Amino acid sequence: MQKNLLGAFTGATVVGTLLVAASASASTPVTSPASTPPAHTQVRLVTGDLVTVSTDASGRQTANVAAADRLGIRGAFQTFTLGHDLFVVPESAAPYLGKTLDASLFDVTRLAQHPRASLSVDVTPRAGSRTASLPGVSLHQVSAGHATGTFTAAGAAAFGSALARQAAHDLATGARSTGLFRSVAGISSAVSGAASHATGPAASHTLTVKGIDWSGNPDNGDTVNVYNVDDLNLFSTSLTFQNGTAQTTVPDGNYSLVCFFFDFTSANIYEVTIPQVAVSKDTTVTLDARDATSKVSVTTPKPAPQPVFIVEWARTDANGLAASYTFLASDAFTFYAAPTKKKPSVGQMYNAVQIRAQSAAAKKPYEYDAKFSNTGIIRADQSYLVKEANVATINTGIASDHDNQLALDGRFAAYPWESFLIVGDIQFTIPTSRTEYYSTGHGLTWERFEFTVWDPNLGLIQGELDSPWEQLSAGVKRTEVFSGEPTHPRLFEHPISFNPAFTICPACATPDTLDALVFPFGDNSQFHRGYPDSPASGLDESQSWTIKADKRVIGQGSSFFQASVPLDPDAKTYTLTYKTHRSGDHFSLSTDIDTAWRVSADAPQADLPHGWYCSGNFDSNCTVLPLMTNDYNLGADLLGRVSSGDRTGTITIGHLAGADIAVKTLTASLSYDGGKTWKAAAVSGGANGRFTVKFTVPKKGQTDGYGAVRISAKDAVGGLLKQTILKAFAVR
Repeated sequence: MQKNLLGAFTGATVVGTLLVAASASASTPVTSPASTPPAHTQVRLVTGDLVTVSTDASGRQTANVAAADRLGIRGAFQTFTLGHDLFVVPESAAPYLGKTLDASLFDVTRLAQHPRASLSVDVTPRAGSRTASLPGVSLHQVSAGHATGTFTAAGAAAFGSALARQAAHDLATGARSTGLFRSVAGISSAVSGAASHATGPAASHTLTVKGIDWSGNPDNGDTVNVYNVDDLNLFSTSLTFQNGTAQTTVPDGNYSLVCFFFDFTSANIYEVTIPQVAVSKDTTVTLDARDATSKVSVTTPKPAPQPVFIVEWARTDANGLAASYTFLASDAFTFYAAPTKKKPSVGQMYNAVQIRAQSAAAKKPYEYDAKFSNTGIIRADQSYLVKEANVATINTGIASDHDNQLALDGRFAAYPWESFLIVGDIQFTIPTSRTEYYSTGHGLTWERFEFTVWDPNLGLIQGELDSPWEQLSAGVKRTEVFSGEPTHPRLFEHPISFNPAFTICPACATPDTLDALVFPFGDNSQFHRGYPDSPASGLDESQSWTIKADKRVIGQGSSFFQASVPLDPDAKTYTLTYKTHRSGDHFSLSTDIDTAWRVSADAPQADLPHGWYCSGNFDSNCTVLPLMTNDYNLGADLLGRVSSGDRTGTITIGHLAGADIAVKTLTASLSYDGGKTWKAAAVSGGANGRFTVKFTVPKKGQTDGYGAVRISAKDAVGGLLKQTILKAFAVR
């Protein structure tokens, strides 16, 4: 019997939310919420690919992949869920999964809990070998039959390249132990606890899966996933075909199986599934790639290459829990699906297709982001059409502190039945602008994200800005700019999670506590929020915050601003301050921002809007504090520059939850010597919180090269917003 590659996933695997922790001083303890908004962790696989894993407060996960090399097989990935763990497997690694390469190397849920150890491995030398050698790895603590090792980022990329070459060779020759793995019997992750799972009910019968490839031969190297659809917590596993057979023992019950057969020669991918099979005795089933006769295609109104092409299979059990298996590639590969005719009687089956099509070479660049789904069956017609009448249009600009900056971005799309998502990132150069068209309808929600800094040599990703999860409507047209200057912290009032979508209140009062959540980075769109960057050479970044009741500090921290502090029944005012700093090789604008919000304890508080929670604890017994919000339009271009001369801009002041409170006054000043001296701007208007600001920008030689901004806003109920931004824009 073939050994299970992962062992059976039996029992519930519980993965806690990754926390963005706030460090509090000993004298002013802060009660941290049990959960936080999405924690974004970058994990480097041993193949050199970089995966950003996000876990929201409800435990749902997404993963976006920055491939070390998007060409050929190295740009193809399969991803699947087993238990509550998400696996991202480069297709070049799939033929060795469960044999030479342990699945723990690609369990990004586990690796995200120990990202600095993701390149630490345990190596088992092949019998008869005195030592083990692999490209890119440094071995240490070598002993009889075992060694530990580490990859550097460059070493992982080298191993990924060698693995892709070896996979192509081995699949052509039928070998599995030559070349790259001549002296190595096995490689697994050194991360503690990776791919370890609780023991569940005893397996009672053998399930044999026959695999036939596209040529009619016994399959070797493709992966088949097996799920118990009575209860996914009872059993799920992943097997690899060897000489056309994969076997496991399972508890009695109903099962669903899926396989994506991959043809290295033709670059064809064949999706075949068994929606449901009952196992009450030793059972044999067959998955035949030749049954996948329906070509999967997506046609867009205007032609464009499709560098992201995703086919997803998902299955819910009788309790509504979901498992998924997804293949991520591009239109350099061709997908075929095997149609099914009968809907499952236990749970439900889904199939989805997502593309991202770009025409960056056009005079006016455009892209299409589209996703379609089938429910119950995989229909025979797998051709999809993006219709102009059914898209939402967003004219998007992506700003940058420097010209010709490499960046990454991606698009998540979710239907109500989805629990895990994956997407491939696309490299491009900023600043830039383009028209983006999104498919709509049927409960489909989108999240857009931009990384304004990408260094493929270092695998460095920085400057993340995310949109909310939103259901776009056909015919909607709007304009947005990501990272437009001056940037500043964001009180975010939109959904940060999908299915269900929910919003965490930026500042709310319960009967006993004040809960606060402020994102350190944002821009001048209410739809964008950003996260702290991972430490890196050439980056100087810090955040610090305090909460005061009158003049007494009741909470403080030195990282992400998320806190829950006890209310002071005698306090007349509460003041929240946030100081953020970010400068370095890629960040030269909006380097230092000092923000203070003051609110009266007796100010009118709004009821919690629908879909909001007081904190990541999912409590709803609170009211919204009417902190003021602000956005700027000072005329900066996509490089953050404002030309010398007389200028007119706008500053917009609002309140959380749209509180109907008048803004009484706004003052604004500018500095061109780093904040040493300030000159007041002429401020007028104020209807609906929109103020006109007139100011004069000196010639560049009469400045330090930058303009700083300082504002102070007061409202009719004693609220105050003060903000100072150094290097708010560059002088052109």
